[in-house]
Amino acid sequence: MPQAMKYLGLFVLVLAAVLLGLFAFDRYKISQLAGSPAMNEDSPENVLRKAMIRDDFVRASSSAKLAFAEYTMANGKAPNNNADVGLSAPTEYRGQSLKRLDLLSDRLVLTYDAKSGVADGRIELIADLARINTMGISWQCISPSFKDIQRILPGCRYSADGAVTAP
Repeated sequence: MPQAMKYLGLFVLVLAAVLLGLFAFDRYKISQLAGSPAMNEDSPENVLRKAMIRDDFVRASSSAKLAFAEYTMANGKAPNNNADVGLSAPTEYRGQSLKRLDLLSDRLVLTYDAKSGVADGRIELIADLARINTMGISWQCISPSFKDIQRILPGCRYSADGAVTAP
């Protein structure tokens, strides 16, 4: 009988350890989900984060798109960098979360700091130079960094590889 009691005690101990481990794992998974943007979509921090990204995007890209379009229409080719179109140096566009704005031949690249939720997160505006018309240049907005970009900027889409799709 003492041998059976020993095994029963060991069984109860192992069972308690397994249940405690499962409980700890469950708490861990819940904490991971609670930290994701999808779970806290309306949290004050996430609303502020989205507003910072959107405000910096609109402020910086508006003048850069206009300068890009004017240069392209006047010269018949795309500019190569910020200086070509008379834009300030890339780091001069620093905002609440924006680190820089770079004009790279057919695109504007906005790079954000960690306050955006993604250190060195990027949003790219790609000019469709093949379809320039009297209405100007059409732009495609993608982000290889922000998975929730469509909730931040409805005209943009997430693309892990930064691939541009045909319109």
